[in-house]
Amino acid sequence: MKRLFRRRNRRRADGVELVLDLSTGHVSGEDAKKLDQIKGNGRHRDTSMPRVIDTYYGWIIPLGTFGECDEEGEAMARFENELPSVAACAKFALRHGCSMLHFDRDADELPGLPAHEW
Repeated sequence: MKRLFRRRNRRRADGVELVLDLSTGHVSGEDAKKLDQIKGNGRHRDTSMPRVIDTYYGWIIPLGTFGECDEEGEAMARFENELPSVAACAKFALRHGCSMLHFDRDADELPGLPAHEW
């Protein structure tokens, strides 16, 4: 699992990156509260956690540089511990070559990922 979050070049030669568009229902209520607390944390953010951008109807989470210096998988372990529902979606995204998560309240729930009511 430690190799999952090592930096991979997911950007195509033409600059296009893949974004996984999914329902906010894939985020647990507890994780949603945490995302709202850490969104837009800019310069002083904890680099062992991914950046979170608020979209009013959800969040965008870039995965491109998250854990790029994480040789021992510590960032992934912390991510799974702190935001387990988001980490499950991030793993799914990375397995499919995506470099970003876009959680949107109007997006579809994806089969194979847990859904949460809150």
